[in-house]
Amino acid sequence: MKCPSCGSSETYRKAKHSLIVNCDRCRHIWEVNQVAFPIAQFRLYKSKGAMRGNHYIDVWLCPSDKSKFSFSLRYQSSFNCIFPNPDYPEDPYLKGMFDNPQLAIEAGIKQVYQE
Repeated sequence: MKCPSCGSSETYRKAKHSLIVNCDRCRHIWEVNQVAFPIAQFRLYKSKGAMRGNHYIDVWLCPSDKSKFSFSLRYQSSFNCIFPNPDYPEDPYLKGMFDNPQLAIEAGIKQVYQE
């Protein structure tokens, strides 16, 4: 991520779930829309059906309400996202709006078993 003020790539966050980014070069501070790492993660193995194998549920901040949580699903590889969702055009892989991360994980589990 580059600093919008000076263009430097020497940026950092004080915490991995912080929305505040700092620039080492010019000391500019700005806020971004999403955290750097998932709030919570869950892995499950589905042994039957066409999509059998490892499924990963990642919980992120909801794009429309930062006090809520949404989830994304990955299948097998950490790089292959699946199940795009039109609910949030700015982040098409996030689904739902939940009050806490555990509810988002439970909704993700239900969706994996519906496939």
